[in-house]
Amino acid sequence: MLQREIESLLIVADPNTLGEMRKHYHKETQAALLGELDKQVTNMPAPQIVKVIAAA
Repeated sequence: MLQREIESLLIVADPNTLGEMRKHYHKETQAALLGELDKQVTNMPAPQIVKVIAAA
């Protein structure tokens, strides 16, 4: 984020992790943040993760 290599960001994490991550966002991260999705997607196949994101 600080080197401006990422223009936009969507964060997908379980609710507890997402809550902890929010405490540590840099201003540059907040500026690029498109949104957050509080879902547990670990071990889901990639096509199912894409569906979860698309439905949000």
